[in-house]
Amino acid sequence: MLSLVKPSPCLLLQPNELRRFYSTNNNLRHNPVTNEWVAFASGRSGRPNQFQPKRQKEKPTVPSKVDDCPFCVGNEKITGETLLQYPSQESSGWSLRVVNNKYPVVQHPSSRHEDDTLQLHALKSFIPSRLNAQLPAFGHHEVVIESPKHDSRIATSSVESLTQLLRAFHSRGQHISKDPIVKHLLYFKNQGKKAGASLLHPHAQIVGLPIVTSNVQDRIEHAHRYFQRNGRCVVCDLNKEEMTSNERIVSSNSDFIAFVPYAANTPFQTWIVPRKHRDNFLQSDSSELHSLSSILLDVFKRLARGLNDCDYNFVIHSSPINLDNLDRKTHEIPMDYQQSFHWYTEIFPRLSPGGLAGFEFGSGMYSNSSLPESNA
Repeated sequence: MLSLVKPSPCLLLQPNELRRFYSTNNNLRHNPVTNEWVAFASGRSGRPNQFQPKRQKEKPTVPSKVDDCPFCVGNEKITGETLLQYPSQESSGWSLRVVNNKYPVVQHPSSRHEDDTLQLHALKSFIPSRLNAQLPAFGHHEVVIESPKHDSRIATSSVESLTQLLRAFHSRGQHISKDPIVKHLLYFKNQGKKAGASLLHPHAQIVGLPIVTSNVQDRIEHAHRYFQRNGRCVVCDLNKEEMTSNERIVSSNSDFIAFVPYAANTPFQTWIVPRKHRDNFLQSDSSELHSLSSILLDVFKRLARGLNDCDYNFVIHSSPINLDNLDRKTHEIPMDYQQSFHWYTEIFPRLSPGGLAGFEFGSGMYSNSSLPESNA
């Protein structure tokens, strides 16, 4: 009996022809690390946009010090207790400070006034499968003030300055990880209004959460399934694939690889991935932090030159911590997640206000109008 269904034209193409077909036509790509599908539609970049702001040829001048900025030199009392401070090599002052966030997402019980005994018990006995569940927002939320200068930017800084930021992440991360309440550490930087920053002064943030979010759980589960099927880490395999194809590589050194993912969520999204398999950022040594700073600075300089110093989000994706007393069946985290999860950093340029719209929210899938091969 003959089939009345005609085969898709792309199924009749040879490998080289298939590559050309997908590079010139809309296609869906799968990210093997996040398990997300991304829709690539290059024609959508030409849509008329009445909301598109006029391109600024030059960024407005930013002063090196602002009197009412809480992060500028001389206003240290506004930010409260200094949790970590690195001395300046140029003066008798500081070059980096870490303080508690005055407007925290989560807050440690010791910094609150009321008796939190019952709430701590609720946190330890929390079962996420219950309907309408809630628990106290305990944890740590700190701000890393990267420089005393209000106009400092990573793209115009030095490897030493960026290493200092990573050292602060590492040092405070080690300290916060000793708190058994904390199950996951977030390290991130929002640069500019489009990226969600409320202050212009250069700063980053560290958040210690009392839960492992569903997004992180999903990535761990997906990485674990890949490892069970193939006996290898999906990110380690991805590193080899990217180095072999060399189509999306942005930069590399002896310890890290920077590339635009095959299924990048948005234009110029960049991952910086350690070559050596490790599940947690805190396992990095001082030499690796310096190496990471070097490649990060290279990527930030490229983005600043090519994208007119655009706003961005910078995130370190690292594995959960303190899971010994966690019910992994309830939280769906495998016992041996360390061998399948691979930490990495991500830079997410914000080229337009918002960034997410009805398609992304409705489908749970990103739409990208620019091919990664042309972005790298």
